[in-house]
Amino acid sequence: MSRKENTKQEKKIKIIILVICIIFIFAVVLVLKLIQLNRIKEVNINQNITNEVENEFVNEIETNEIEEDKKTENIVQEEIEEEETSTEEISIENINQEKNSKEKAIEIAKNNWGEDDSVYFSIDQNNYLDDDGNFIVHIRDINTTHEIERCRVNIDSGTCTY
Repeated sequence: MSRKENTKQEKKIKIIILVICIIFIFAVVLVLKLIQLNRIKEVNINQNITNEVENEFVNEIETNEIEEDKKTENIVQEEIEEEETSTEEISIENINQEKNSKEKAIEIAKNNWGEDDSVYFSIDQNNYLDDDGNFIVHIRDINTTHEIERCRVNIDSGTCTY
């Protein structure tokens, strides 16, 4: 072979080696990119799993907090209802006791005044107690409703003062 042919063949070999090197470098870069993509997928999958676990944890905490809030709300509501019932019972009891006390005061004033068909006895709706806790009973003319007399009745002692 001639020197010219040797040179041509050496050039072809160099080109083939260069092409093989480029293909090899391209293959290595491609493999590295695929590895990187797989790692990114794994990280994303792990992140999604972590997010799901965190979301479940947060949802569980929120659910527990909501349930606790409902329990607390129910307890408070029950306490309010018990208090209202208790207050209603006390209020009814107080009203009945007040009514009985007023009736007793009128009865004491009638007994003290004596038999008289020309008068009637009443106690005002408001301001019916004086500063000492005595009931103020009005004795009124049955025809004109004008006050004839006013007496202070102490229902504990049964006394009536004019």
